[in-house]
Amino acid sequence: MTTQSKNKPIKTIRDGSLKAVIWQNERNGKTYRSVDLYRTYKNEKEDRLKDISNYSGTELLRIARLATKAYDVLICQRELDKQA
Repeated sequence: MTTQSKNKPIKTIRDGSLKAVIWQNERNGKTYRSVDLYRTYKNEKEDRLKDISNYSGTELLRIARLATKAYDVLICQRELDKQA
């Protein structure tokens, strides 16, 4: 199990079935943030939602916009860190 799966994300940005999940971890007294990009779909066999990280061509621009929004969140968090 990774550290990210133990922690809750600090923010999730959605666009329909697409999402950007922003994580924050502490290591050696430093704060690290990362972003995962997913597409959620319903697995009919298991009757549950699953996240995957591959996208159709028509989803690429939406993923790019989500990545830009996630980057903006990271920049804001960095500025807040400087003020603290």
